[in-house]
Amino acid sequence: MDISITRRHLTDKEHAREMVQDVVTKLVTRYGGSYRWVGDWAHYRFTGMTANLGFDEQQVTVEIKLAATMKVLKSTIEKAINDYMDKRGFS
Repeated sequence: MDISITRRHLTDKEHAREMVQDVVTKLVTRYGGSYRWVGDWAHYRFTGMTANLGFDEQQVTVEIKLAATMKVLKSTIEKAINDYMDKRGFS
């Protein structure tokens, strides 16, 4: 993975799912693409990027694979996700 972020959460699974839903919705809005849920994982696809966002009782995980053409955006994407998680109180 080009980007792998795991953060602890101090909330229930319902709120963790809402956070993951919000992140994947922001990815679709900003970059396009589509996603689908499989269990507790949202699988996002866009030309040049695939992401798996999941959660359990203790943590939220974001894993992103970037095509060569998208690697220039790695730090921007990683910072945006970390900033969002910081604002939502995930440690």
